[in-house]
Amino acid sequence: MLIRSAVRSWDVLKVELTMPPNDQNPFVSVLARQQAFNRRTRDNVEEFAPHRRRVTAEIVKAAGLADGCVAVLGAGNANDLDLPVLAHAFKEVHLADLDLEALEEVAGRYPDLDGVVRRHGGVDLSGVAARLDRLSETPQDDEIDELVAAAASVRLPDVGFAYGVVASTCLLTQLMNSAVAAVGEGHPRLIEVLEAIRTGHLRLLADLTAAGGTALLFTDVASSDDVPEIATAPESVLPALVARLSLEKRFFLGVDPNQLEKQLRGDPYIAPRVTSVRRLGFWRWRISKARTFLVYAVAFQC
Repeated sequence: MLIRSAVRSWDVLKVELTMPPNDQNPFVSVLARQQAFNRRTRDNVEEFAPHRRRVTAEIVKAAGLADGCVAVLGAGNANDLDLPVLAHAFKEVHLADLDLEALEEVAGRYPDLDGVVRRHGGVDLSGVAARLDRLSETPQDDEIDELVAAAASVRLPDVGFAYGVVASTCLLTQLMNSAVAAVGEGHPRLIEVLEAIRTGHLRLLADLTAAGGTALLFTDVASSDDVPEIATAPESVLPALVARLSLEKRFFLGVDPNQLEKQLRGDPYIAPRVTSVRRLGFWRWRISKARTFLVYAVAFQC
């Protein structure tokens, strides 16, 4: 089972699911869902091009204050990264993802970057993948209690050291989607779980960022499935569209930009380590011919 888009709105927990062939079991593993997504989008290189340029440009901008190394969380197929450009800007580029198969495919595409691009496959960046896989069909309160506690305090994964630049590339909603699939979209404590995942992910970004370094969060926040104008509106109209979606509370559940920035400035674990929070803007990410996401980016310096 693969969640094709994030939770749709603040008011309705509506999730669209796609099952891999011959697999109608909603409790297949987190890894299997992620592998299915990566395989399905692996060849969408052209569709990703404008999004890739923007993501890469923002990461490179942060290189000036870096120690020469960048870590990208949720790299997957690396279709949203221009790896040759990053390899030129940084001494080392570390790619981390749960899906080792996807990272190995990336290595096959860029053999000349082997000395610069380092791969960290099989890394659970949510800290709760195995726990999600073990949940009962209708999770009980004790299971949810343990899940929330673990999600909010992700153990530092084995991806090296503290980096001058750390970027999370549209990973947060994927982590949340895995939780929705395992916990159930109608579960009364689902929002609590998603908020814990958001908290844990922001804290992980701070933990992996060296003092004086920069963390960047890129996340999809809305889809053309729900807001067709995302795919069709002129670029000049995007700011007004963003303002309307914010007013109408139509961002995906758990990734409202205002809430994210509020948490970065107010979380008792993160805030004392953050010296500045900067909104980098919004743009479109055409993930396939049929679907376009609205992407939001924020940077914070530690």
